[in-house]
Amino acid sequence: MNRFAKLATAAVAAAGMTMAAPARADNDAAKVIAGLLGVAILGAVISDLADNDRHVTVVTPPKNQPQPRPLPKHFLRYTLPKDCVQSSGHSHSKNALLAKSCLKRNFAFADNLPKSCQVRYWNQKRSGVRKGYTLTCLERHGYRVVRR
Repeated sequence: MNRFAKLATAAVAAAGMTMAAPARADNDAAKVIAGLLGVAILGAVISDLADNDRHVTVVTPPKNQPQPRPLPKHFLRYTLPKDCVQSSGHSHSKNALLAKSCLKRNFAFADNLPKSCQVRYWNQKRSGVRKGYTLTCLERHGYRVVRR
């Protein structure tokens, strides 16, 4: 039975109890007792319905659900940080470079990069010759640039 039907049944029962006594002048005490009993039953039903709403059902995930695992180290060693890419255009232009100093700070395997991809370039911001790696060469060796 839904909540409304329970409440309506309780209200009809309470009203029926108050009207069941005959309308005599000498029976006033019985009317009062019947009315109080009906109100008490109605209050108990409403209280019971309100108590059922307070129960919270907690759903726990199954224990055998697979948990995500971290990426293996051999996968991470081939992902280069996008922040280190320096170029005149977008990150995949012909002259895209990865600064060696940035890779040392942000890439744990910077010392293991192929020496054949290493170049020297002029850095206008710092007015000097810097070392870096060409992106196309690193991509040929299996490296890729990702946003971390």
